[in-house]
Amino acid sequence: MLKKRLFSLLKLNSGAKKIIFNISWLFFDKILKMLFGVFVISMISRYLGPTQYGLLNYITALISLFIAFSALGLNGIVVRDLLIKEKEAPIILGTAFGLKLIGGIISFFFFLLLVYTLRPDDNVTISLSLVLGFMLIFKSADVIKFWYESQTASKYTVIVENSAFLIVGTVKLALIYFEASLKMFVLAILLESILVFIFFFLIYKKNKSSFFNWKFKRDKAKNLLRDSWPLIISSSAWIIYSKIDQVMIGQMMDDTAVGYYSAATRISDMVSFIPAMVAFSIIPSILKYRKKNNKLYMYKFQNIYNIVTSILFLLAIFITFFSEHIINFVFGAQYSQSANVLKIHFWTVILIGLAVVSGRYLINEGLQRITMYRHLTGVLINIPLNFILIPKIGIDGAAVSSLISLFCANYLLDYFNRDTKIIFKQKTKALFFTWGLNQLKNKKHEE
Repeated sequence: MLKKRLFSLLKLNSGAKKIIFNISWLFFDKILKMLFGVFVISMISRYLGPTQYGLLNYITALISLFIAFSALGLNGIVVRDLLIKEKEAPIILGTAFGLKLIGGIISFFFFLLLVYTLRPDDNVTISLSLVLGFMLIFKSADVIKFWYESQTASKYTVIVENSAFLIVGTVKLALIYFEASLKMFVLAILLESILVFIFFFLIYKKNKSSFFNWKFKRDKAKNLLRDSWPLIISSSAWIIYSKIDQVMIGQMMDDTAVGYYSAATRISDMVSFIPAMVAFSIIPSILKYRKKNNKLYMYKFQNIYNIVTSILFLLAIFITFFSEHIINFVFGAQYSQSANVLKIHFWTVILIGLAVVSGRYLINEGLQRITMYRHLTGVLINIPLNFILIPKIGIDGAAVSSLISLFCANYLLDYFNRDTKIIFKQKTKALFFTWGLNQLKNKKHEE
């Protein structure tokens, strides 16, 4: 049934070949990173143990809080401008690069300030953060990714990022073999950012032109920041929401607890690409119905919700029953305390999947601000719940907080907004499988 439903949505016109080719590269990227990435993470987590692995995740969680700010919400804005004004690409790219470079430098110093504030006497954490913080600056090369995204040429982005990923992944495995220290693994993470930075500029020079033609324009910078500030707030709120658990566990408990929690959430993150791939591959093909036949347009959106929910629900059931075996297989017996967290946390993937699909609908309707409200709501609910539940039930409390806050932000909140009432109804049908019951009734009626 799901197979028929999926293929019925994929009636693309001839002009969609480039999109399909682009999606196939993105899918390859996700699968490669998932398979090889899981293997590397499995080896690293076993080698470092929960405490050192937890410290590594604590630092990366902290730096993630600043990655969104250093990005300045420019992704969609720059891609939009490149599509509309391709001839102005040198100015758009040069200005965006300058802004991201400045944002990265500012974020670097605030990141170090936060680390010192949270752990003033922890020289190990401070020194490791000092090394890893430089990746905020090297993220400025992402503007070249924006260029290839505007050209529907993700092939080059995948080649660049996966080349660096495979090289550094191999380096990490070598570090395990030679019994290297935690600092060497932090340097390896930084190395990946450096390689991506270098490779992006090399491939851009080969396929487009020299980046020396780029120009920074103050007026353009003001325009970009004026358009991107809601996205800065939205993306920052989402990163804070998704990473604050690990930071709070590290502050309220210890690094070992962060290690256990990170192992569980890593499994959840592995499948987060599924709703994104379904949404990004199917939605472009149904967008043409938005004005021609809105009823059919909404019907097809309902089908996407149904597909995503069904896939993730089945996965969640599987994870619930086999979490102990999965954790033991991937991370080893020393991470056994992660199993219960995984049982709880994996159910958040369903709510994230619904948010991804509805997020695309909001973009189509020009209602992106609602995504910002969702993320802010999630943060405002999640942080107080963590303060209440972590002291009482430990890392399980952080998982429960995530589930409750996502349920409120990505589902219940839609009920209270006139513009999203229809989304609430569609999500409800998907979550409670009313669409399946209706089909069964119709089938019985036909018989």
